[in-house]
Amino acid sequence: GKSCGEEDDVKEEEKNHHNKWLFFSLVLGVIFQSVLGIWQFFAQYVYASKWLGIAVQNPTELGVAVVETSLRRFLRSYGGLPHPNIFAGWIVLGLWSVFFFFNQMKDKINFFIRRSSLLLAYILLFAGLILSFSRSAWLGFIFGWLILLLYFIFNHFNFIFNHLSTYFFIIINVY
Repeated sequence: GKSCGEEDDVKEEEKNHHNKWLFFSLVLGVIFQSVLGIWQFFAQYVYASKWLGIAVQNPTELGVAVVETSLRRFLRSYGGLPHPNIFAGWIVLGLWSVFFFFNQMKDKINFFIRRSSLLLAYILLFAGLILSFSRSAWLGFIFGWLILLLYFIFNHFNFIFNHLSTYFFIIINVY
């Protein structure tokens, strides 16, 4: 039979495999939504679809989420969701999922393919986020990156501090 450690390794590998498929599925779903939202912005119209559960959205009608300028009313991207803010929140989740998914797959995929896929996914999702005109989602996305940046900075300084304090302790004890 297998030892307890081997069984734990198999369970951990199985869990990681399921997590990767979960992230991959989420990313593909959000990319579909983003492409739909980009198309809606450039078409300046949301066509109804009973199969996707999408209602008509026309920027000339009142009650539709738009950005008004002196020239005209621009439709905010909805994707397949009922409001642009919900769409943008979904895209922010997708952007983070892309980041974590490709971070986990770094050993399994060719470097060029991984970077190209990451860049294409980020461009599509980021374009969808911008075209949603959701300021709260923009702020949430920026705030998330700031938190991640601070995490890496403090981890880096903590690593340096731990090494310096170890060397300092050794030097003090030697003398």
